[in-house]
Amino acid sequence: MSTETIFLKDINGQKQTQLFAFVIAAIISFVFSILLSATYFSRSADGCKVILDGAINPNTAEASSLVRLANIGPRRAEAIVKYRETVDSEGPAFRRIADMENIRGIGPRTAEKLRPWLCFE
Repeated sequence: MSTETIFLKDINGQKQTQLFAFVIAAIISFVFSILLSATYFSRSADGCKVILDGAINPNTAEASSLVRLANIGPRRAEAIVKYRETVDSEGPAFRRIADMENIRGIGPRTAEKLRPWLCFE
């Protein structure tokens, strides 16, 4: 065997080692990115859950508090605030859960879902 053949074998062996290291690094990177993305997406789903400390009074709560309730988005929260400001009555605009049905988009089923989270004082 000549010196040139030994040198070429060393280069081929070095290239194979580099290729092997590259493939292993690519596989590890791929697995790591999958695990990282799975963690991110599972955490974002749990992060959407809102825990309320207690009941909210729709007669005094701000829209930013009302929006934390199930099925109450920003528009409905603003509608609740606007409704209670425009109701001309002696006393609170909302006296019982059925009064929530006066808000457009809140029907009997939505009102019942809100019952545990609302207080009327």
